[in-house]
Amino acid sequence: TQLEHTALEATPPAPTPTTPTSFQTSLLDPQRELSYIFQDHLNTGTKLLPVSRGYYFIPGGKGQRLPLPLCISGQHKSVFHDLFCSIANSPLQSLTFLYPSLYLSVGDLVCLGDCVRRSKHLTRLKLPNLKSIESYMPILLAVGGSNAIQTLRIDSNTVSVWDKAFQLAVTSLRHNSTLRTLSLAHWTFDLQDKHLATLYLQDLLTHSKLTDLNLTLCTFDLSNGVTMAPTLLLPPLLAPPYPQASPQHHGTHWGAAGDNLEDAAADRNRCRSICHQGAAHFELNRTEQCNERRRRRHERVLHRLQCPPPPEPEFRCPECGRLCGSSIGLYSHRRTHRQQLP
Repeated sequence: TQLEHTALEATPPAPTPTTPTSFQTSLLDPQRELSYIFQDHLNTGTKLLPVSRGYYFIPGGKGQRLPLPLCISGQHKSVFHDLFCSIANSPLQSLTFLYPSLYLSVGDLVCLGDCVRRSKHLTRLKLPNLKSIESYMPILLAVGGSNAIQTLRIDSNTVSVWDKAFQLAVTSLRHNSTLRTLSLAHWTFDLQDKHLATLYLQDLLTHSKLTDLNLTLCTFDLSNGVTMAPTLLLPPLLAPPYPQASPQHHGTHWGAAGDNLEDAAADRNRCRSICHQGAAHFELNRTEQCNERRRRRHERVLHRLQCPPPPEPEFRCPECGRLCGSSIGLYSHRRTHRQQLP
């Protein structure tokens, strides 16, 4: 694994003593700023060698770049850069983003990670629905250097974690002593080295202060081709409360006809199969009913458009032939004829 700078051709400006900023304007040293991620707590023999100063890890063979939470003001010009610089020195305690992938770039996320690492008051961060582990890496690596963060919610159903990213993230989280709540709902863990991943996870749970770890609907693929998801403890299927309903009637909705739900509850695999079949049957019926209602509604609209409108009634005076606009108008007009009689 190597370190590489984002723009090696560009030469960042030297820091000016008369214009101090909260973030460095010169190139930072990752081994000094983020010393905790260069430590090998499990004695695996892994060495992270920096080729040049900057803020990207480049794992060998993968081609991905894992950004580090080291923002260089001379190379990052963005409205979010100014905002995150201000947050790092403010008493702000909670920060929430909605759909951040629509407006936060990689440079903005690097700057946000540096903000998390430096802030002394930011305790809660909610950053859901980013697209990849590369986007979340500056935040995860920044948590290791934070002395304030307590709650981190980074749920996403498009993130896939591979071995080197997993090891770096766990190493950073292990170093944090304030984090209590971590939510990684819907993440996918595609880990090839099952034994090493287990060691890292055990080391994290042993040394971290986590009290709430959310892995709802996460998927774990551990190199042997078997995909595992967290076990769902289904509620027991009780007997139907209505005595007039026959078991076969319920069986046709939950699975094959004649299924005994009491016997199926004792067999978890069969119980899951019946529940999935019933849910699929219900969804199919619901979709068909919605389509039928939509078809009928469209037919009514087309019928009204195609059929000619009914003829409007005429209010014509039988005595003089004058056409009136309404029945009350015709009635008033005919009174004039009665007044003209001798």
